[in-house]
Amino acid sequence: MSVAIDTMRALFAVIQPQTGGRSSGNVTSTATGADVELPRGRHLIPIIADRLRPDLTFKTTANPGGGDWTVSSGGTSVGVESVLGGKRHDLPAGTKLRWDPAVSGLDDLVTVDAPGLAGGTDPDFFGGLKSVVVAEDFTGARDVEAFRSQLGGVPAALLQWDGREPATGTTQPGLERGGSRARRGELLYKERLRFWVLSNRKDAAHVRRREGLQILDDLTGLLVDRTAVDGCTFSAPDGVQILECQRVTAGDRALYREFNVYEIAFAVTRSLKKQDLRTYSDLLKIRLKTTVDDELTHDPDEPITVVDTTSDLS
Repeated sequence: MSVAIDTMRALFAVIQPQTGGRSSGNVTSTATGADVELPRGRHLIPIIADRLRPDLTFKTTANPGGGDWTVSSGGTSVGVESVLGGKRHDLPAGTKLRWDPAVSGLDDLVTVDAPGLAGGTDPDFFGGLKSVVVAEDFTGARDVEAFRSQLGGVPAALLQWDGREPATGTTQPGLERGGSRARRGELLYKERLRFWVLSNRKDAAHVRRREGLQILDDLTGLLVDRTAVDGCTFSAPDGVQILECQRVTAGDRALYREFNVYEIAFAVTRSLKKQDLRTYSDLLKIRLKTTVDDELTHDPDEPITVVDTTSDLS
């Protein structure tokens, strides 16, 4: 799983209270061979009308019996919950979902158990988000309809990944990376991201402004210094760092005439490990040659005792 995508999914879960109640239930997963231990936090994307819907992503819950879920070739019922809230996540029994990414040893598809995935509720409070999606680049010159086609409703939030840099910043000389080093072969990096908040209330300009700023404050409060969500750590050793919050305008561009747009820029700390793809030959034989006598106490008139032995490990 990409570190950036894993981080963004965690951030969606962090702001879930702003999107309403979660949908939950069980799905049947099947091992393709031997039993597979399935931990909490593995993601699935539903297939609706023959189309993958990443905006309705689910993930496995903790096994109430303790430990991981043990999935067998005969099929095992596994608990899942939606990453975000909203009634749109309620799915009928028989709906197919696909593991994303695929889980080794498991069939790619799972099936929703009866009576279905349920419990999702839409937010009924001022500033509740109707849609949260990933944006590849929200700063480009696209028209309003192009953005609306990616959203299930407004007010909405779009999450954009901006880039990655060493945890201590880019101005530090390359040979002085002590502050960014977690351990040998593992360094700490800052994932830079931003939420774009869209509000388009029609009742009054001051209400639209108040809604946008309320969402900005609510999201900031959910994000600041957060390190984990749903039992999974996504920012360590530091929590989420808020870098900037601001109103975004762009002259007469249609998007900004239709919406009040606000931005939260922030950073998450993640570690990246060196991948070693080298292979080594098996150890087949060991030869040990050493003296047994202590040179300080050895009688010079006696020969030194030497052990020379070979162990065959093949």
